Amino acid sequence: MPTRSSSKSDVKATTVVAADESTPIQAQTQTSSPKSTNVSSRFTRCVRRRYIVLAFCFLANVVCFADRTNIAVAALAIQTEYNWTDSDMGVVLSAFFYGYATMQIPSGWLATRFGGKCVLGVSVWLWSLFTILTPLAVHSFGYLLATRVGMGLAEAASMPCIHSMIGQWFPKQEISFAIAFSTSGQAVGTILALVSSPMVSWYW
Repeated sequence: MPTRSSSKSDVKATTVVAADESTPIQAQTQTSSPKSTNVSSRFTRCVRRRYIVLAFCFLANVVCFADRTNIAVAALAIQTEYNWTDSDMGVVLSAFFYGYATMQIPSGWLATRFGGKCVLGVSVWLWSLFTILTPLAVHSFGYLLATRVGMGLAEAASMPCIHSMIGQWFPKQEISFAIAFSTSGQAVGTILALVSSPMVSWYW
């Protein structure tokens, strides 16, 4: 009798252990699916976000190079209207690069210190402001010179900030593509400025 009871208890214990051991495995199987789904959805959102970031970097380059190029179309008309010499006009056109070259390294430090998104956002607002001020400053050689230098200072942050954001958002195997795509916005902006600026002058 003790032998039978012990054997029955052993069978029950084995059954309980087997049930207990099978439960965590089933629970793990059931819970692993939502986890993998969450990881997949997070990865998808991350991919979407980084390509949205890339699109805005592309647009920033388009606007940047359109703003700096459009004055070249109006240069001859400005020179004729205000009787500026070729040297005067050359100084005005080159003034942009004085500011641009001066802020290259500091803007890279700022992008590292405060983040490329923040610094680029401020830069876009600043160079847009100087673009708006350019037609108002054209009546004075000194004001126009200062406006062009200010635009160069503001636009100097564009490439360091864009490269900083690409380095943060993209894996190494996609960085070359991201930089090439965003940089292509420079050519697009130049073309748009050279094509649209004469059209604007026809009406203004």
